[in-house]
Amino acid sequence: DILDILGFSEGNRPLRYLDIPLVVSKLQQSDYKELVERRMKRLLSWLCNSLSFGRRLQLITVTLFSLHVFQCRTFILPVAVIEQCESIIRSFLWFGLGDVRKAGKVAWNKVCKPKTEGGLGIKNLRTWNKAAILEHGWDIIQSKNSLWVKWCYQVLLKGKKFWAVRATSQCSWQWRKVLQLREVLTQNIVFEIRDGHKLSLWFDPWLQGQSVISRYGYRVRFDSGLPWNATVTDVISNGAWDWPTNTWELQEISGLAQSIQLGQGSDIIHWVSKGQKYSYKATWEAIRCRFLKVSWANMVWFSNCIPKHSFCLWLSCHYVYWTRDKLQRFRVVVSNRCIFGCGNVETIDHLFFGCSFTGIVWKQTLAKCGYRRSVRPWNEDAQWAILRLRGRNFKIWIIKIALAACMYHRWMDCNSRIFRNELKDIISIQNSIWSNIQNKCQGMTVIEDNPTNRDIASRLQIPDRLLELRPTHW
Repeated sequence: DILDILGFSEGNRPLRYLDIPLVVSKLQQSDYKELVERRMKRLLSWLCNSLSFGRRLQLITVTLFSLHVFQCRTFILPVAVIEQCESIIRSFLWFGLGDVRKAGKVAWNKVCKPKTEGGLGIKNLRTWNKAAILEHGWDIIQSKNSLWVKWCYQVLLKGKKFWAVRATSQCSWQWRKVLQLREVLTQNIVFEIRDGHKLSLWFDPWLQGQSVISRYGYRVRFDSGLPWNATVTDVISNGAWDWPTNTWELQEISGLAQSIQLGQGSDIIHWVSKGQKYSYKATWEAIRCRFLKVSWANMVWFSNCIPKHSFCLWLSCHYVYWTRDKLQRFRVVVSNRCIFGCGNVETIDHLFFGCSFTGIVWKQTLAKCGYRRSVRPWNEDAQWAILRLRGRNFKIWIIKIALAACMYHRWMDCNSRIFRNELKDIISIQNSIWSNIQNKCQGMTVIEDNPTNRDIASRLQIPDRLLELRPTHW
């Protein structure tokens, strides 16, 4: 009756302002239902299209991943929500759907590595969320001129230092999360001490990444005779350090401080290294888990590559294709012999390009690109490509394009034989490879005109209008 009289409609909690829930308690998984539904809705608009792995990867990195950026910058997402969002991305990448409960070809923790470390460059959502929330702490210690920072100093800090305030039960859930990330923030900032007016002597972590109190305890403050609100400038005299030395702790602090060079002007806090400004990319790079770089990254991912071909080559480098030797171990097929009828056991090394049938295609492709060499199994050819295909000239680029195209069309031909009983001869496969390479070259603006490039262009029937007397960067 009250609703009818006032003319209001009944709403649901939590109330939202600018799509932000107005609550102080921890948000539950149900509060992020709209975020998950938005992802699924976007996916459903793509499911009608037959997308390759490469195109799905592009959609994930460019479009789908951006849907949760606003929420990541505002809240620490619950683990269940992160897992659900990553499950949607994972299902779309491998199966083209958003709700498939199956394992992908490559483990998700490997997929989320940078491309130089063997992954696909998809950022881990939990790490990205942490990197985005760190911006709040960065704005506070920088005293950014914003309404939110001023409100934090007035209402939450109440004259206390950001590094000294405790995360009590009286704090909101979101504020506690910001305070809990102070240790991560400490590990990635650099203090440039000049006049010392801006830095708290006891609480700011300016002493080798630690605060004086956290390193030596509260007793050192009483021994020094300096007040709680002392700044670093109180132990600087005539441009040099001037610490009291009446205890061994203060003597040690004085010795450590002597290694810190003082400058002129106001104190500056840098992100990660001196001169570097805060950015999400730099923050994510600073806090993410690091792995060894793979030697084949530049062979797979390079400028002007064909995404679906490079994705196929990436799968080959991880040895995850379901060749007949693997299928026999799982009792999916009876025979493990090569599908092309050469009589050998079908493995990835044999299929690319140890098989006599597939080897002919790769050998003729190399010859057309100006290379004369015998064809070997994939483990040997991959090492050859890693060592030889270095640089940014046109010949190196065309070999990389040709290698990825050969891998892609050979695997597609293998699937066509198994699932559709379509048998292609060598000539038709080569024509498909050359068509892809020629179409890619047609989209270029210019190719450096020299004898080597002109010879390759004539073999591939690339128009002369693309050849100009100036270098091109690949």
